[in-house]
Amino acid sequence: MHSTDPGRLTGKTTISTNLAGCLYKRGHLVLLVDSDLQGTALDWYSARPYGTDLRAVIGIDRPVLHKSIRQFTRDYAHIVIDGSAKIAENTTFAIRVADLVLIPVRYSGFGLWTVETLVEAIRAWHALTGKPAAAFLISARVERSRLACLP
Repeated sequence: MHSTDPGRLTGKTTISTNLAGCLYKRGHLVLLVDSDLQGTALDWYSARPYGTDLRAVIGIDRPVLHKSIRQFTRDYAHIVIDGSAKIAENTTFAIRVADLVLIPVRYSGFGLWTVETLVEAIRAWHALTGKPAAAFLISARVERSRLACLP
């Protein structure tokens, strides 16, 4: 999960933690990897007062992400990576190991423009390897936008 829009909250960590938790509740073995230097998913996991069904959350914020992830692929059916807030070297490494990249954006022209570099990186790796698949996930709408006016 990646966002290149640090000036606006896109919900990438919220989406990552909820996606991992949902997969776990459906009976899948899931690992949540926090590769964001802020460590928000790790903080969430350690501070959760209500508990969680999700059992495994680790932090990998080094350029060895694509190598480190490989050691977990046999133990987990799904690995959800909470990516950094802007395109960085770690983002490139996450793209290399991903089957699917969800790109949370706020619905606005500006929100979509901010991910252009990320989309280019995904396209380049996809051209070489045939993966990952990618999709935009509209995580917030801007008031008075056309999306906000839909019934």
